[in-house]
Amino acid sequence: MKMITWAKHYLIKFNHLIALATLSITLSVCAYAKVETSHLFVYLSDAMAEVKRGEIAKSQPYLTALKQEFEAIPTHQSNAGQAVSSAISFAINQPSLTTFEQLSKALYTFEKEQNPVDYNQKRQQFAKRVLPVYQQLAKAVSE
Repeated sequence: MKMITWAKHYLIKFNHLIALATLSITLSVCAYAKVETSHLFVYLSDAMAEVKRGEIAKSQPYLTALKQEFEAIPTHQSNAGQAVSSAISFAINQPSLTTFEQLSKALYTFEKEQNPVDYNQKRQQFAKRVLPVYQQLAKAVSE
């Protein structure tokens, strides 16, 4: 009986530790969650294809779906997001390749705003991976 009480104390601490670890992992993943916009570009591509075929009316469902999907993104009210919303409305009202090009540029800017890339960090990671191999190669060549 004493052993069970002793084990129970450590099991409770272990459960708290697991809960804390799970919470921290969940929060860290949410903090670095990437905003996915590739499906928006697919809708835009489909609408462009319809306009290129001369069937402008068939592009409307794709633009409507693009608008709905974009507005479902939690951060769609950012500065670049407002530009995308404006470009979507303009493309719905006047579907043409020119308006789609502007919408594409606005979506690209939004994606870059939501998913910034730290190029200095990427260069450091690349150098960290490649430099040892390069040094081995240089050493092998010089021998």
